[in-house]
Amino acid sequence: EVSSESLQLKEALEKRGLNLWGTFSGMILNIDNVIKPKISENLELELVINKEELMLWSDILSEAYECSKDFSKFYANLLAEVGLKGPWYHLMGRKNKKIVCTGSILFTDKGAYIYNISTSKNERNQNYGSNITYALIQLAKSKNIYQIALMSPQQIAPFYLNLGFKEVTYFHYWYRKYYLKK
Repeated sequence: EVSSESLQLKEALEKRGLNLWGTFSGMILNIDNVIKPKISENLELELVINKEELMLWSDILSEAYECSKDFSKFYANLLAEVGLKGPWYHLMGRKNKKIVCTGSILFTDKGAYIYNISTSKNERNQNYGSNITYALIQLAKSKNIYQIALMSPQQIAPFYLNLGFKEVTYFHYWYRKYYLKK
């Protein structure tokens, strides 16, 4: 149900160039409750180790989230500036040497946060997203971090629930029009 207040807020934000992307779930995982997914035999996971790989990684993310190439390049450059050896780590999954999925994890003194889970549109429904997410969870476990959080579009939340995440909150995410391809 939408109240008149939320309609007024929506109109005010749209006047300032913002559009509602969607409703998102805030989710958490205690690593003791992780559910191991079916492992995809033809997927090779590896850390992104340089800016060139990060640019290729970003292309998959851009396709999945329908972001412009300019935004994709900006985001990859921003992540490269932050660094590739912690506290941010980025994984890519390859099938037949071609990058097909991405994922990131940020480590803090409070826990870990998973970002940027994406799979090429032509490679979906093969457990690649589950596999790369599980690998990020295992990376957290190797660093003795047992609490992980993420945000997910509500329609994708069941994907994370199947890995053991729990929904703890909901929120709306707004974006500027020029970030998306449409």
